Amino acid sequence: MYGRNFLKISQANLNFFGACGGAVSPRNYSSKARGGFRGIFKLGLAGITVGALVGTGYSIHKYNQPRLHIINEETTIPTVDYLPKITPSRKVHYPEDRSGLKLTLYQYQTCPFCCKVRAFLDYYGISYDVIEVDPVLRQSIKWSTYKKVPILVANLNEVYQPMNDSSMIISALSTYLKDQKQLRDIVKCYPHISFVDEDEVGEWEKHFPAWERNLIIFVGASAMYFIGKRLKKKYNLKD
Repeated sequence: MYGRNFLKISQANLNFFGACGGAVSPRNYSSKARGGFRGIFKLGLAGITVGALVGTGYSIHKYNQPRLHIINEETTIPTVDYLPKITPSRKVHYPEDRSGLKLTLYQYQTCPFCCKVRAFLDYYGISYDVIEVDPVLRQSIKWSTYKKVPILVANLNEVYQPMNDSSMIISALSTYLKDQKQLRDIVKCYPHISFVDEDEVGEWEKHFPAWERNLIIFVGASAMYFIGKRLKKKYNLKD
């Protein structure tokens, strides 16, 4: 009897103190805690929703903006004002050529990358002149800072526009045929590939004596010549 009355009095006191701003009953405390968690959850959900909407809107805005070509003026392939007059090895002419380009291809006949460029030009019926480059002296491309082949030069009346590297050549010409833009403007979108001397990269003079370097250059070239002859005979290849 006395225990029940004591519990009732204690519960009444707790409710009284909670109403007056003092102690809080367990029931009121749990309901307030749940309300606080719900508020935090709603606030976080609202933040995620607003962030998703803002991010989506910004992405759509950037996607709809006009896209311009990236032009690096410091590394673009420079034009050439003068080229030495060299008689072409042959001229490939297509009567149906409507490209309006006057092209000269500096190449090695057996170079696979040069074959790649020739295949593209032949497929699209683009006329071009061919100049065979001496693989030892390379006098015909002495004017170029890029000492490898293929080099495709477009005669633009006032200046000559070189194009280096087979992939770059095909990409630039494909863009020209599709968009009909000025070839010089198209070439500006491609970086300039510079030539680095193999001696500087490999430090041949530092690691190999003079007799060994000459042995590699001359004997190695002769060995590759005879190996090529042997493979040509073995597989019945024609020039």
